[in-house]
Amino acid sequence: MSAPESLRIAIVGAGVSGVAAARVLVDAGTSVDVFDMGENPGGRLAVRDLPGPLWPGHVVDVGAAFFTVADDDFELVVREWQSRGLAHPWSDECAVVTPSGTHVSKGRMRWSAAKGLRSLARDGVAAVIEDSRCTVTFQHRVHSVVATSRAVRVDDDLYDAVILACPDPQAQRIVDVTSAPELCEQLALATWNPIISHTMVFAARSWDDRGLWFIEQSDVLATIADDGSRRGDAAAVLVAHSTPELAKVFLDNPDDAVPQMWAEVRRALNISNPPESTITKRWGLAHPVTPHAEPFGIDTTGRLLVCGDGWGGKPRIEGAWLSGRRAARAALTTLGC
Repeated sequence: MSAPESLRIAIVGAGVSGVAAARVLVDAGTSVDVFDMGENPGGRLAVRDLPGPLWPGHVVDVGAAFFTVADDDFELVVREWQSRGLAHPWSDECAVVTPSGTHVSKGRMRWSAAKGLRSLARDGVAAVIEDSRCTVTFQHRVHSVVATSRAVRVDDDLYDAVILACPDPQAQRIVDVTSAPELCEQLALATWNPIISHTMVFAARSWDDRGLWFIEQSDVLATIADDGSRRGDAAAVLVAHSTPELAKVFLDNPDDAVPQMWAEVRRALNISNPPESTITKRWGLAHPVTPHAEPFGIDTTGRLLVCGDGWGGKPRIEGAWLSGRRAARAALTTLGC
């Protein structure tokens, strides 16, 4: 696809889907403005520097835990990341913890990133802004999106098309319902679950080298990830993700959930010594309960689109990437490119 340089398209959100959409649009020759309300790209591909003197230089994934690969096009991107040392295969095994015991399960290969998953989004942003037609602005909150048959207004600026690469509830808050009623009706159907992530930094490793644990039949924990294992530096760092049910109770005060989460980690992994330091992070919109089957959302004018891991039926990093690309291609088709 190729597009005249006079076309202007805005993307709201610089996560996986937003960056993937920007790549398609820049390659097609359009002018692209990306806005993100955060300080960094990646959205839920969040990382944190560890507190304290232990494990210097280690950054921990406090959001998404890993990604998998099934799509051929996405695999090409992942292999390119791998060739440049950005991503690496982590493990195709995990431990499943049940009330009656623990067993090992084998499945699709899970991938990680040496500098944290956010580094993949950061790399994508760096690539698109090499083109002078693309700008990426952080700490910029969009307040209003109004669609018409000829353009889409983003606050006080006009664009030929707009792609909302953010969770449905965030998109719904900024879209003028009278200008895109059917799309807003779709967005209103979405339900997203919260989670609380709790990072624990230890002086030394004292657990079996399983990499990832799925906790079944627990009201407290869903998963525990060995961050030193997935990073590849053997740091004694664990990241636990709560169940949505626990997060709903403690979302306003996530630190209050820590005693229950630590007790469950200690039981599941048979750990006796408490962590030296911790990080607690809440995610109000962690993942969709029922993703849309459609690869992206689009209003009747074809100029306003919504994409992300809430679309395409697969709430994963790969699903977000595919959704962003497909939404960008649909926008170009609407504009006659």
